[in-house]
Amino acid sequence: MTIVPRSEVVRLVRAEHGGRLPLVTDLPAHAREGLLDFSTTVHAYGPPPEVRQALQEACLEEYPDPDASAFCALAAKVGGVPVKWVMAGSGSVEFLRLIPLSYVRPRDPVLIIGPTFDEYRVGVEVMGGIIHEVRAKPERGFRSDIGAVVKTIRSVRPRLIFLCNPNNPTGHYLSEAEVCEILRACGQGIVVMDEAFINFVAKPWASTRLLQAGPVILVRSMTKDYALPGVRLGYALGDPMLLDPLRKVQVPWSVSSLAQAAGIAAFSEKDYLPKVMRVVREDARVFVEELRAEGLGVVHEAAHFCLISVADGDEAAESLCRFGMLVRSCRSFGLKAYIRVGPRRPEENARLIQAMRTAHSYQPSAFSE
Repeated sequence: MTIVPRSEVVRLVRAEHGGRLPLVTDLPAHAREGLLDFSTTVHAYGPPPEVRQALQEACLEEYPDPDASAFCALAAKVGGVPVKWVMAGSGSVEFLRLIPLSYVRPRDPVLIIGPTFDEYRVGVEVMGGIIHEVRAKPERGFRSDIGAVVKTIRSVRPRLIFLCNPNNPTGHYLSEAEVCEILRACGQGIVVMDEAFINFVAKPWASTRLLQAGPVILVRSMTKDYALPGVRLGYALGDPMLLDPLRKVQVPWSVSSLAQAAGIAAFSEKDYLPKVMRVVREDARVFVEELRAEGLGVVHEAAHFCLISVADGDEAAESLCRFGMLVRSCRSFGLKAYIRVGPRRPEENARLIQAMRTAHSYQPSAFSE
């Protein structure tokens, strides 16, 4: 008997991600032990100490609150919105599945502003939606062409418009005026703005104002800024009319008791985020200056991570891995001549730069895809 899955699943290509340190198995044990992981965009300073204590005290003998009520109340306070406008999820990626599941029908057009996070594509394709992409060009410093975006919206009338702001992997940060221009053009389409890196921006604009301006869902993560990738916790902000369909299809008890406890503790520690973000931004600034002093072409804007122009991203990543440094090849973003680097602590960044001096594959290319 042959059992065939849906055609959308057969054709689906899984998204690639950084943070694959546990999967580096083709190196000797001593080499794996010394690896530094620059392939993720999680900062290197760890979560608030209170989070670890909360995880130890979390109740494991009872089901978690299915609505994550206490966490959502704190998220609402942080976002300055009513609590009914907040929904918790198992990381922001859960919402990138729930939103297409709730709104995308077979053959529905969906617009993505690329190059960007590949999970947007996966969530849409599994529902049979049709991807339209407007890609920012390297010759523009990967700044989005809003005129081209608006023209495409008016042409294809997308059901969803995915924006990553600031964008992964380019770090480009759309202004409020640019996003409002997109929103005005979208008609009945829903703007989904992924703000996983919003707290890394030194002077962000108040994106929650958009929630009153049109059909907008803001998706946020606790992974990057609170250094909690193992917990899996995120939340969405939006009009309850937009979020209620997501609640209907969300897996029951999606957010574990451990994740809820971690999120509550993280939000309750008021001083942590501003302090650690100042350090991370300064580390990134110094790191980028040092990379440019080495003659490397670097794309760095609002987020802490950066793109580095190289001859071949796969070869550069493989070469650096042999020197104990894990970086992200950007081939899966459609940027085969780039790697993405998430800075770590200064002494670790210095080790990466030294490895880059030694790695023979580092012959920087021009800024090209």
